[in-house]
Amino acid sequence: MSSRLFRLTISTLAIICTLSNSSRPQDSLDQQINRRFSSSQLLADLDFVVSKLSVKEYGRDPFAYVDKGAFEEAVDGARRAITKADSMTLRQFFVLAGRIIALVKDDHASLQLSGYWARKAIQGNMFAEPILLPLTVAIRESTCVVIAASGIPVGSRLLSINAMPISALIQLVLQSASFSQLNALRTGCIEYFDFPKYAIELHALAGLKDSVLVRYIPPGQPNDVIGFIPLFRYFDRPAYAKSFQVLPFKKKPIRAVRIIDSIAVISLNSFRIGKDSTDTREWLAFFDTTFKSLAEAKVSKLLIDVSENGGGAEFIGHILLNYLWSGKFKTTYYSDELPIDSLVKISVSSRVPGFRYGEYQWRPFRGKVYVLISERTFSSAARFVDLVKSYNIGMIIGRKTRAFRSHYGEMASAQLPNTSLPFTWSTKFFVSVSGDVKPHPIEPDVTIPITGPEDMVKILTEDLLLTRALDVIRSR
Repeated sequence: MSSRLFRLTISTLAIICTLSNSSRPQDSLDQQINRRFSSSQLLADLDFVVSKLSVKEYGRDPFAYVDKGAFEEAVDGARRAITKADSMTLRQFFVLAGRIIALVKDDHASLQLSGYWARKAIQGNMFAEPILLPLTVAIRESTCVVIAASGIPVGSRLLSINAMPISALIQLVLQSASFSQLNALRTGCIEYFDFPKYAIELHALAGLKDSVLVRYIPPGQPNDVIGFIPLFRYFDRPAYAKSFQVLPFKKKPIRAVRIIDSIAVISLNSFRIGKDSTDTREWLAFFDTTFKSLAEAKVSKLLIDVSENGGGAEFIGHILLNYLWSGKFKTTYYSDELPIDSLVKISVSSRVPGFRYGEYQWRPFRGKVYVLISERTFSSAARFVDLVKSYNIGMIIGRKTRAFRSHYGEMASAQLPNTSLPFTWSTKFFVSVSGDVKPHPIEPDVTIPITGPEDMVKILTEDLLLTRALDVIRSR
């Protein structure tokens, strides 16, 4: 695993178990995961996966990052394995098909095993109640630093949970995650996890009825100690929250603006929009009001923080670019170069009935532009950064992205016809304006280093990346 940092959040971990000592629910889950399907059923499901991964419509190049011959050889190998076995368990098929998905290097594509059965189990009332383990950690290689926990000092180095070494736990998570997330983990990116999806793989952690046993080294001490972290019933979340005051994370707004030492900071934690036009109009109003205020305040330096932006609607980035730049660029959808304002008119008009471009002032920013990125900058947010970098609109600061400059997107999803596993895939391939179609991440112009466990804690609790980015800007 890379030396770069990723965040492993177990604060939402639902260890699916009962409060009784009965092992029956666990056995039921095992039976479900080990359910066998015939070769004809699995071949049909595999063909469904391959057909979606091989689509060439809407500019999607299914073989952008993998040799077509190698892909077809892998698919043929999977088909032979299924045919030879006559039947396979759900888990076996998941691994086999997952390897095919991983080949195309599409971070939006995934096949999920645990989430499906966990939901089915809960719906089928197999469990009395899910249990929460209130623990948040940051992991770098095999070092696990506690960010928040009940009864364990922040900054402690976690060694084991219920006698399971942290290295084994990490490996268990790697085996449990969907394959797109598996690739992300192996690059050492900062990543968030919805652990209820992987609860089935983790019921080894539920060895104690009311708490888990942890071994850790407190900060500043040479020797390890033993402690307990109390578990919480899912329906007792208010009580859990009150006793877990050490948790330093707060839900950040999707968009916000502030001025710090004469530097304007626009924080955009998502480009998400809803199905109706309301969200789009809110984005338009936010940008219009923000850039009007910056012009009136005569701000000369602007930092756009997309370090935690996982993407959303690509045209939100186009709207923002319209305030930063007045040039033309070639998009995935149009063969000719289009002025940015024309692209905004086309994109927004198709989503907002009655939209009139003249409703908004579109005051351009005349100062210096900086963009803060990290391993979590993904999808359409990475697309926005790539445009900024390709046209020299501003300076990129932070950590290199796990998203590639050219990447897949526009997700679709369905359940496989026989196993009913949830499958997600991309329908489009977005080519970088730079023409780079290799699996290359976006490299910052100025890299912010992460030097040790203290930085691992601060990057998640004290906006370390933003603080250091501001230091870089002040020095220029």
